[in-house]
Amino acid sequence: MDICKVLINYALKLDPEFCNEILGCILLTCSRNVYEIIVDFDWYVSLLGEMMKIPHCQKGEEIENQLVDIVMRVKDARPQLVRVGRDLLIDPALLGNPFVHRILSAAAWVSGEYVRFSKIPSELVEALLQPRASLLPSSIKAVYIQSAFIVFLPFMCIIVFLPRELFLQLPKEWKI
Repeated sequence: MDICKVLINYALKLDPEFCNEILGCILLTCSRNVYEIIVDFDWYVSLLGEMMKIPHCQKGEEIENQLVDIVMRVKDARPQLVRVGRDLLIDPALLGNPFVHRILSAAAWVSGEYVRFSKIPSELVEALLQPRASLLPSSIKAVYIQSAFIVFLPFMCIIVFLPRELFLQLPKEWKI
């Protein structure tokens, strides 16, 4: 596991082509035989999040597929996936990198589907509806909008059906 961190730190200093070769080898090795060598999926999900923040990362499709695959297979990894997804979604600098758009799409989908693991869902709504999201391709914007709706819907139900005196007692992060 530590070797992956060393390789990623090394990849940061290399030219884009070799950097992506290293990232591809890490992704291939870790996902081999349905993640046979991964014993700590929280660590691996965090590693995937770090990978996509590398400026030269062109492995968006592979990372997207692994994020979705892990969230479907490993229930215990879902809270960490939502945390990593939130960190990616709130970073407006990532919206300008076309190589990570698919990862952002996966992060938006995971955050919407598993919003119950989010500590502050209102942050997700803000991240999904931020103005810079207009830079994304239409297919990715559609996922953002759908996820924002899924995250926002419980708030609407609370506002409509909860008596005012109970609504006022809710923590402020649950109020949008």
